[in-house]
Amino acid sequence: MSKNFKTLRKELWDNALMSDDSDTRLEELYNNSSLKNTFPEVNAIVGFGDGFTHKDLWAHVKQVIRQCPKDVTLRWVALFHDIGKPSTFSKNNGKVAFHMHEHKGGYMFNRICERTGLWNNEPEQANTIRWLITNSSRAC
Repeated sequence: MSKNFKTLRKELWDNALMSDDSDTRLEELYNNSSLKNTFPEVNAIVGFGDGFTHKDLWAHVKQVIRQCPKDVTLRWVALFHDIGKPSTFSKNNGKVAFHMHEHKGGYMFNRICERTGLWNNEPEQANTIRWLITNSSRAC
């Protein structure tokens, strides 16, 4: 039985995230527009942050993925953990803030799941990813 498109696309992203060279794989997915076409919410963080008043989010996300244990669920969380930042950005007296970005990110992940169907066969993984995104700023 052949695999469907959603399964193949999920495997492509799983492989990129689990790669020893995930930075390069993610840059390739960005450069060939796969990032923009599959996850425009993640694409929106590319170039966000000037590196001075706030860190470059794309570089940060790739670093978090690289430093993450080789667990596919954790690496998905690393990819999505800051997707709520662009839409919650505020600056007051020169101070940058992203109030409730983790909750916005959890909501955005719900929309990603609905739009892409990539987790239709893995609802437990989707629930774990969503929970970890939504709670990513809580102290342990």
